[in-house]
Amino acid sequence: GILLATVSIVWINNVKGKRLELNGALPIIVFIGYGLVDVGLKLSQAAVEKLGNAHHELTLGIFFFAGTYGWVIKLIKGIKLEFRSTKSGVLLGAINYFSIYFFFLALERLSLPATVIFPLNGISIMLVATVFSILLFKESITFKKLLALLLAAISIILMSN
Repeated sequence: GILLATVSIVWINNVKGKRLELNGALPIIVFIGYGLVDVGLKLSQAAVEKLGNAHHELTLGIFFFAGTYGWVIKLIKGIKLEFRSTKSGVLLGAINYFSIYFFFLALERLSLPATVIFPLNGISIMLVATVFSILLFKESITFKKLLALLLAAISIILMSN
């Protein structure tokens, strides 16, 4: 399942006409960063369980802080706050909020170990984002991307069994 997921991620992010370069520090930074986020979420989930499963409050606090931080940085740098980018930021924040909220619920309620839920979450997000980019932004779908989507779906099935 993990191998299929890795192949699907590489293929889905491969842009036609551009050579996909996996050398250098970027893959390592992404891998470490994603791992740190996963560890942080697992530790947060464990702490929240002790507080009576206050997932909503923790997630809301995280996103309120992130939004406020972004606005303050823009103000400090003198960047004008435009309604369109603010609206887009709020929409993206809401999508990410529910992603994290349901992730916490999955950790709490599913009988799967966290080592399975983390990759399932990542692959599912990639799968849904790709489908939405095709439907909403008319992104072209190549045979390779279609195959990558199929591999991602199969990897989810394999990892969840």
